[in-house]
Amino acid sequence: MAEDIRYEGILQLRNPNNQVLEFVRGFSKRKLEFKIAQEKKVTNGIDLYINKQKLLLALGKKLHEQFVGEYKTSRKLFTRQRHTGKRVYRVNVLLRLPHFKKGQVLVIRDEEYKILAIGNTVKVQDKKTGKKSFILFEEVDRAALLQD
Repeated sequence: MAEDIRYEGILQLRNPNNQVLEFVRGFSKRKLEFKIAQEKKVTNGIDLYINKQKLLLALGKKLHEQFVGEYKTSRKLFTRQRHTGKRVYRVNVLLRLPHFKKGQVLVIRDEEYKILAIGNTVKVQDKKTGKKSFILFEEVDRAALLQD
């Protein structure tokens, strides 16, 4: 990819699969003004540096609708425009795909839970009591998965 393209935000894909990457590439082909300035491999995924914030946010929403996982957006002050003093932000969009699936059983603090639904939080059901609750995505990531 071209290194001289300036970027306004980063699409952070964690645990991405080929479907997600093809979705991003397809979006790039449909939106001619959408450019990937740089691709950087990180420990558990890839960071894509995108030239337009609006398109990055639109792509993030579409990815979240299409794929199940944790979705977050954040912004960070990058600079101020010299003449107007207007603040310029860079945006980060995170999509963390799970390594677990609906219906799997996990163990948290010696309790077994069945995964019912996955989103920014994970809906689980206690195997003993049948009580349903929500657990943070990060906590499920650290839990032990059982083969059902």
